[in-house]
Amino acid sequence: IVCNGLTLPGMSRVDVTSNMLQAYGFGIAVGTDDARVVDNDVLGPLRGDRELPTRRADGIVLSPSIRPSGIDRCQVRGNRLVRIVGDAISLRTEVRSGQISHNTIETIGGDGITMEEGSAARALTVEGNQILDVARLAHLVPERGTGILLQNGVDVAAVGNTIHGVGGAVPTGVLGRD
Repeated sequence: IVCNGLTLPGMSRVDVTSNMLQAYGFGIAVGTDDARVVDNDVLGPLRGDRELPTRRADGIVLSPSIRPSGIDRCQVRGNRLVRIVGDAISLRTEVRSGQISHNTIETIGGDGITMEEGSAARALTVEGNQILDVARLAHLVPERGTGILLQNGVDVAAVGNTIHGVGGAVPTGVLGRD
């Protein structure tokens, strides 16, 4: 599911809600203001699949769009992400204001919640997420595994998250960088 267009401030929004996806590539990508990605199930390949993807495939991505100034008023909440080959939730653009809360993340090949190089956040809250077994898929060996990686932020908070079972060569629960 890809939503990378424009919304009119105060007049429209994008809701990606209540979907069940089994994705061998990316699951949901949004890049619009006033987007809500809520109560979705994004599942990667089944354990018995013989040909697991070796390329990166993230579950939910906040991505660049045609609007160059970043995403405002974005909410990613109440989603379940299981067996994702890449990162469960990945920020790849500027988030001017947003919330990532109450998601369940389990058995991930990459990071749980991560801000990629080149992303930024002005006001971002990461709260109440349950992140279990990241950087743990056997056919992928990441250099580092991180439950939550926050970087390039102005007013960024990670509050009340549960992180357990981080793998990788250098496992980290919560990592913040300038």
